[in-house]
Amino acid sequence: LKQNLVLQASASRSLVVYAAQAALMACYIKSHMPLNLLGTAGAQPFTRSSSPYSSYCTEPDAIYGEMQITVKSLAGAESIVSVPAESTVNDLRRRIKSCIPGSPVHIHDMRLFHLGLELLEGTARLRELGIFDGSSVELVKVSPAPTPSPKKSRIFVKYDQQTVPLDIDLSCRVYDALEEALAVCCLVGAFRLSFRGVLLNDALSLKESHIELGSVLRLTAV
Repeated sequence: LKQNLVLQASASRSLVVYAAQAALMACYIKSHMPLNLLGTAGAQPFTRSSSPYSSYCTEPDAIYGEMQITVKSLAGAESIVSVPAESTVNDLRRRIKSCIPGSPVHIHDMRLFHLGLELLEGTARLRELGIFDGSSVELVKVSPAPTPSPKKSRIFVKYDQQTVPLDIDLSCRVYDALEEALAVCCLVGAFRLSFRGVLLNDALSLKESHIELGSVLRLTAV
């Protein structure tokens, strides 16, 4: 009987010790674990993203706050920009344009990549593409297409017994064509351009005046 009482007392002390340890562990977990993982009211559970861009879970604390995104260039430079968590790809492009010196003037002249995949849909939200606080994207600048030079057509300007070729954009005004014709013919003074015996309106373009490739204009002193 005495031995049974000793065993019961020892078991009771062990239960008390285990209960105390469990209570301490619960306090530690409560003080260190984020509230959204403890079942607090209003917390959002983790949801698995269905986006093909990433296999990461959606992080509730990143969804409702400000995210810091690391932007890497091909030259190896890194910059950090902050965007609201509900931002779209185009929002990120605009923030990069305003915050990072040397960024393309137009947001569509920059290509963004995340985990090797290009972010093509400008209206897609970053979190839908697996981009959260602390994520990084790669920036590739696209050189804008050069502005094509105006296509010039060869016409001819006649003065006295001379006929001089003139390469000019037919969309320019007659007045501008007159200035070029005077410079080519080394003339000064008051002149007008005529075509088929009719003086041209200086305010109209050559095309509006029915001037085309190979037309012959005449310089007429006035």
